[in-house]
Amino acid sequence: MMLQVEHLNVFYGITEVLRDVSFTVPQGEIFALLGGNGSGKTTIINTLCGLVKPRKGSIRLLGQDLAGRPCDQMVRAGLIQVPQGREVFASMTVRENLEIGAATRPAGEIAGDLQEMYALFPRLREKRDRLAGALSGGEQQQVAIARALMGRPRLLLMDEPSVGLSPIVVEGMVETIRDLNRTRGLTILIVEQNVGVAAAVASGAYVLKDGEIAYSGSAPDLIGNPEVLASYLGR
Repeated sequence: MMLQVEHLNVFYGITEVLRDVSFTVPQGEIFALLGGNGSGKTTIINTLCGLVKPRKGSIRLLGQDLAGRPCDQMVRAGLIQVPQGREVFASMTVRENLEIGAATRPAGEIAGDLQEMYALFPRLREKRDRLAGALSGGEQQQVAIARALMGRPRLLLMDEPSVGLSPIVVEGMVETIRDLNRTRGLTILIVEQNVGVAAAVASGAYVLKDGEIAYSGSAPDLIGNPEVLASYLGR
C-alpha cells in the first residue's frame, strides 16, 4: 500500500471532526474520497499534509508512520497537495510558482524539472513570465498541478480539483490526471464532490459522511448504485 490511514481522530477544539477514519490507497492507483460539504474531506487532506494534527491514529506512507509531522517533512516524504481553489501565488510569475514547489529539493535538480513541466503543460511555457494571478482558472489549475509535481510526490493529493472550472476545462484536467497515472505511475487521491470526475478517473472510492467512512468499494460500483448516491451524497 502507498497510503494506510488507521483510526484517525481529529478535533477542532472540543469538536470531533473525524472519527476513527481508516482507509488505504494502493500504490500506482487513483482513488477518490467523496462526500458533501462538512463531511470532513478537506480535514483529511490537511491532516495528511501536516496542516492539522490528529489526536489519534496513524498515517503510513509506504509503511512509514508520518502522523503529526510538520508540513515540510510531509512534503519531503512525498505527500504533496494540489489545494482547493488552486491557491497560486498571484503576484509571482508562473516560473516562480513552480520553483516554490521544489523548495525542499536541491537547486541543481530544478531546471530539468521545469522543462519537464513546460513539456507537460505547453501553455505554462508560453506564460512562464506572466503573473499567475492574471491566468485563467484552467491555467491556474495547471500551475497548481505542476507546482505540486515539482516536489516529486509519491502520493499526489488533489482537493476538489474541479471546483470553479468550466466543463471543458474539467475534461482536460481529467485527461491530465489519467496521463499522470498512466505514464508516471503516480498514485493519486482525489477529494471531490463531483461524482462524475471520480467515476472518470478512479478505480476505488470512499464516501465520507459526518466524519466517518460510510461506504467503500470500486468507483464504478458506487456510481452505479443509486441508493449509495442518495444516502451519502444526496444525488
